[in-house]
Amino acid sequence: MPYQPPGSGQTADAVVKWFNTTKGFGFVAVSDGSEAFLHISALEQAGLPAPREGATLKCEIGAGKKGPQVTRVLSVGDGGGAAPMGGGRPAPRQAPVDTASLANTVEVEGTVKWFSPERGYGFVTADDGGADVFVHVDYLRRAGIPGIDTDQRVALAVATTHKGREARAVRLLS
Repeated sequence: MPYQPPGSGQTADAVVKWFNTTKGFGFVAVSDGSEAFLHISALEQAGLPAPREGATLKCEIGAGKKGPQVTRVLSVGDGGGAAPMGGGRPAPRQAPVDTASLANTVEVEGTVKWFSPERGYGFVTADDGGADVFVHVDYLRRAGIPGIDTDQRVALAVATTHKGREARAVRLLS
């Protein structure tokens, strides 16, 4: 597909699947059932901040270098209201808890050893003296937690897998 400049795509409604502010890109689910790449430059061109997961877009979709791409953002909503126009990234929405993922878990408190937003994971040193617990960004998003910092206290629902201990739910401790 040849590259199309902004203003030459088809107007569509879309929902933000995810957007990484550090990397400056993400993906949207287009109302026709397809998926399109969203680069920060399309948002900056419209004077808009990075959208949160679940935000609705009115945009133009055109051919990008590797497939469908948002070439222009016309408006951003939060899924039920006006566009977030302030600086920074709004907190993600809390997703419903998947009770099946909590089967055979134990609650463990601990301290964040490290977490890399770029990699989308990190580790928590558990208070119970067991092996460190792997924490994936998906479980932070499900809890509505935008990120965790080194030395931050957390409570985890921990499952033991063939790879080791993994968090299935995360809760911040004060």
